[in-house]
Amino acid sequence: MTPAPVIVIGATGDVGSAAARFAEQHGSSVVLAVRDLEKPVPGLSAAAEKAGRYERVQIDLFRPDTIEAAVRTTGAKRAFLYATLGSQDIVPDIIGALKAGGVEFVVFLSTVSIATAGDDLSQVGPEKYIPWLHAQYEIQLEKTFGKQGYVALRAGFFSSNMRWYYGGIAKGEVRVAYPDALLELCTPEDLGRVAASFLSQKPETVTDEPAIVLSGPEPVTLRHALEIIGTVLGRPIRVVRVDQEENVQEMKQMLGDATARTLVQEFVERETAGDDVKRIIEEGAVNMRKYAHGGQNMEKWAQENKDSIIAALSGSG
Repeated sequence: MTPAPVIVIGATGDVGSAAARFAEQHGSSVVLAVRDLEKPVPGLSAAAEKAGRYERVQIDLFRPDTIEAAVRTTGAKRAFLYATLGSQDIVPDIIGALKAGGVEFVVFLSTVSIATAGDDLSQVGPEKYIPWLHAQYEIQLEKTFGKQGYVALRAGFFSSNMRWYYGGIAKGEVRVAYPDALLELCTPEDLGRVAASFLSQKPETVTDEPAIVLSGPEPVTLRHALEIIGTVLGRPIRVVRVDQEENVQEMKQMLGDATARTLVQEFVERETAGDDVKRIIEEGAVNMRKYAHGGQNMEKWAQENKDSIIAALSGSG
């Protein structure tokens, strides 16, 4: 009997694209659920997509009826899902649509920022927008699918989010309120590997835990991460500490006000990371080694993405 396909919502994103590619490599048929049917999937050429076990379907996360229709039409039983900004009012509808369409298990890309919230996620308040938004998804997933019906991958800071600082890197000066914040630096490829293993029901992903913390193998400060990029590019990068409000005003141009304020505050707090945060980061590194069979550090990521970083900087100066 042919296994049911898996559906990857947001297959053109950093982690979604990696999850789709690795799930196909594991032998799964993969439904690429995207808003723009013509948009390329990173790391997947048109020829490879045509030759592989892929099909495309159009969805809009802000129209849950399109999610249910996509799942029902394709017969997908496992789904990859992420929390899209601004979706807080329709979280029950999004997750309910997956269930109504026939999905039986969800792999949810969550955030490490709720790992210190304790077991009662209802106590996470909206003043911290990012952990609160992800908490709404996790709460609803448990209500809809039960503890055995989903896994939340509580991922740390993405290496690819260093793009937030490309404008400053291009100028040779990055201005932030948290240069010494300790960051987990997970790569999208590693997170995609973990997600794909769950989507494809690989034996090593058998777990009784509905949430798994994931960190890169070598957490570093933002200052050090920028130094690594500078070394790889062969250009000096000066890091200047600014106050939080200046940092928020710059970041909200990319991320919106609520997200920028939450991130800046969280990263400022990371400069004095206590034992609990360090313990969670170490737990995440152990999990990454277990589920991704290793993990890519910042230097290797920068080396492998050097050309794309240079190309991005050429439009940021």
